[in-house]
Amino acid sequence: MSGGTSSGWSSDAQDATGLHRTAAFLLEGVAVGLLAGMGAFVYNTPQFVGLGADAKLLLVPMVGAGAFAHLFASSLRDSIRLGLTGFFVGLAVFVGAWIAPLWMLSYPPTARDVLLPEMVGDVMSAAFLNYAGAYLGGYLLTVSLGALWE
Repeated sequence: MSGGTSSGWSSDAQDATGLHRTAAFLLEGVAVGLLAGMGAFVYNTPQFVGLGADAKLLLVPMVGAGAFAHLFASSLRDSIRLGLTGFFVGLAVFVGAWIAPLWMLSYPPTARDVLLPEMVGDVMSAAFLNYAGAYLGGYLLTVSLGALWE
C-alpha cells in the first residue's frame, strides 16, 4: 500500500464539492443567459414594450448580463466559461422565444413551413446585429476594466 491512501469519505466529499460547483456554474450560466435572451427578444419586438418606455433601455439587460458573466466568476478561466455559457443560453432563449409562437398558436403546418425560414432569417440577423454586440460588448468592457484595475 502506498502512504497516500485515503478512505472513501474524502473522495465522496470532493465529488459533492465538484457537483456543487458544477450546479452553481450551470445556474449562473442559465441566469445570465435568460436575462440576456429575454432582453434581446423584447428589444427586437418593440410591441411588447409598454408604458411609452424607450426600447433602447432594453440594451441595459443585455450589456448587464455580459458584465455579470465576468463579475460572477472567480477567475478569468471561469469568466470565459461563464461568458460563453451565458451567451449561448441567451441565444437559445432569444431564438426559442422568437419562433415559439409558430407552435404555441394554432398555425397549420403549411403556414409554419412558409413562415419559419423568414423568421429564422430575421432572428439570426437580429441576433448578430443586436444581441451579440450588446452582450459581448458588456462582457469585454467589464473584462477590460477589471484588467485595468488589477
